[in-house]
Amino acid sequence: MDIKKDLPQTFPLSLRNSMRQSQEPSTDGDPFGGLRRVLQAYSLCNPAVGY
Repeated sequence: MDIKKDLPQTFPLSLRNSMRQSQEPSTDGDPFGGLRRVLQAYSLCNPAVGY
């Protein structure tokens, strides 16, 4: 899926750093894990989004 590739490109480095500091530490090292899972689930329900 392109979601994993697109998330880091969508958020600038400064926003990614603030996301890491404001959330619980991720156990898998993926700062976008929660958002990625939501987008993947949504893309399965709505294939028109193109993922």
